[in-house]
Amino acid sequence: MVVKCKKSNGYMSFFLVVLCTLALFVPCSLQDTELKIGLLSHKGLEKVEIAFNYAIDNINEDMEVLPTTKLVGVITQMESAEESPAYIIKNTIDLVNKKVSAVIGPFRSSHAQIASYVLSALHIPMITPTSTDPFLRNPLWSEYMLHMQPLDKYQSLALLEICSFMKWSSVALISSMDQYGINGLTTFQRLSNERKIKILANEMVPLTKDLMQIDVSQQVLNLKASEARIFIMNVHSGYAQPILEAAEAAGIVGPDYAWVVTDGTVKDAENLLNGTAKEFGPSVQGMVGLMSSGCCSQTKKDIIKKWETMYGGTIGVGQSFILQALPPCYLLHLKMVF
Repeated sequence: MVVKCKKSNGYMSFFLVVLCTLALFVPCSLQDTELKIGLLSHKGLEKVEIAFNYAIDNINEDMEVLPTTKLVGVITQMESAEESPAYIIKNTIDLVNKKVSAVIGPFRSSHAQIASYVLSALHIPMITPTSTDPFLRNPLWSEYMLHMQPLDKYQSLALLEICSFMKWSSVALISSMDQYGINGLTTFQRLSNERKIKILANEMVPLTKDLMQIDVSQQVLNLKASEARIFIMNVHSGYAQPILEAAEAAGIVGPDYAWVVTDGTVKDAENLLNGTAKEFGPSVQGMVGLMSSGCCSQTKKDIIKKWETMYGGTIGVGQSFILQALPPCYLLHLKMVF
């Protein structure tokens, strides 16, 4: 089950605001012969990089839009999403040195905050496709940062509504030990008392470069000891599987329990499939997930159809990062003819 959470004004008006803002930000003209757009990526986002190049190629092929200007994609990639903040700064500066006019990424809130320190100071706009930390809306250093996802407070409000609807009076939380995990459920924790929802446990999972070696057994045992029946998991992609496997081993999955997961896990749903069988295992059955709604515009349908024709297969929930990498490129391109 997927519960879609979206702002009331919808993405159409949001895109218009972004286009108007970009028109003020990016200094270029139709006489420019080349315009460089950077992508801050990391290993594991290879399909996003393909989508980035795919979008740029489509824009360049449309001679009615920029007949004398060519967009050039510049990608920097870190070895791991958990690299030191120093690598975020290094890759951001590398893009600046390559004379990019705008940057797409990073994809994590903690990374976006660091990159924005550099880019905002240099008046270079950046679009963060998936960053959702509400504390990123800081006018002191995020003047040139644009968001494409609803902030985490909307997801927290959706979680509260689910709890109220299901009449759950107590829950346990497990989150990533970073901005996404900690700040992602701030609104939920703040309003839980008003909704008379008791938080029985609040476990944190440290980030690691090697998910194959991560040990979450103690955190899961603490969840079990809390005697909670409802678990809300707010972790990055890749972390859900070892947590759910440990939970299954501890006996806290199944018909007597409920696991509610946030967008980070839903977007990574493909990695929860069991090996060659490509089926969800017992630990995933009955899980409820939330993700933001991208609605159903004709442009999105056209993009999906063309992508599937070129690369085969379908864009499922677990590949939604692909669609989130495409719109920023089109926004940057549309700004030039707005």
